[in-house]
Amino acid sequence: MSTRRQFVCGSSLALASALPIGRADAATPPDTSAVNCDEKKPTLGIDIYSYFQDANERAIRKNNFQLTCLYLTHSITKIDHEWISKKDYLAERDWGFLPTYIGNQSDSPAEADGTLHGEAAIKLMKQAQFPRGSVVYFDIETPKPAGGKYEAYLRAWMKAVLKGAYYPGVYGSYLMVPWLTKITSAIWTVELPGNTRATLESAALQFNRNVMRKSDQTGEQALSDVGSNSEFYDFLFEQGILAYNPKQFPQGIIRQGCIATQYLWKQKNLPGLPPKMSFDFDRSLVADPSNAPSITVALGVQDLIRI
Repeated sequence: MSTRRQFVCGSSLALASALPIGRADAATPPDTSAVNCDEKKPTLGIDIYSYFQDANERAIRKNNFQLTCLYLTHSITKIDHEWISKKDYLAERDWGFLPTYIGNQSDSPAEADGTLHGEAAIKLMKQAQFPRGSVVYFDIETPKPAGGKYEAYLRAWMKAVLKGAYYPGVYGSYLMVPWLTKITSAIWTVELPGNTRATLESAALQFNRNVMRKSDQTGEQALSDVGSNSEFYDFLFEQGILAYNPKQFPQGIIRQGCIATQYLWKQKNLPGLPPKMSFDFDRSLVADPSNAPSITVALGVQDLIRI
C-alpha cells in the first residue's frame, strides 16, 4: 500500500542506495522511504515541549502537520520518557520525526562531556526504537562561535553518535549555519529571516532595557541573555524585525545546505485543539528528517557528516 513515505523524486531510490552517506552503520541497508524533494511544498511540522496527547493527534494532522519534534531530553538530566514512549505510536500513524537531544548549553563545556552525552543520546534513541542509521539532532539554544570549546564539545558528541551507529544533526540559530554546514548536512535552523546579527543585538539591548529592566550589557551579551525567551520574539514582531506573520503558517525559507527550519512563535488556537496548547512551527524538505538517506537525496550531498 502506498503512503506519503513513498518517494516523490523519480529515480531517487537508486541514487540514495548508492550514496556513501557516512559511517554510522554500513551493515544496515538505508531506509529510503521518506524522501520528499518538492522544495515548493515543504512538510509542515510541530514543536511542542510536552507530548500533545493521543486525543489531539488527529486534529493536529487535520491542520496539515506531518512531522514532529520528539524530545529525548530537555536538559542533560531531564529525560522526556513520554515523548520517547510515543515514537512507535506516531510512526504507525505516518509521522516524521526530529529526534532532539538537549545537552550542555554553557559556552565552555568540557570536550570529554561531549563523548558522554553522545553515548547518552544513543541510549535514548535505542530506547525510543529509532532504527540504526537514524539522525538525532543536538539542540543548541543560543548561538555559539566556531572554533571554540563549544565546537570541540559538539564534535566529540557527534563522533560518539557516529560510533553508536546513528547520525548526528544539529538544531540551532541560522547565525551558526556558516560553520555547521562544514561538518553536517543534518541541520535544522531557528530563523529570524532577513536580519543581521547587529540588528538582533540592537533589538536585544532595547528589549532588555525596556522590558526586562536590564542594562550595562554589550549587544552580544544581551542577545545571549534573551535566549529563547518567547517575549523577545513578541517584541521582534511588534518592532517589524521578525519577518513572518505569527497569525499564519510561516512561508519562509529553508536555508541553503539545511534540511529544516523552525519559526519560533508560541502559536495557539488551531481548529480542534485545546486553546492553551502552544507550539512552534517547523518546515522540512523531507517528510522524515530522522531519515539520513532522505537528507542526502534532498540536498544532493554524498557525505552527510564531515568530521
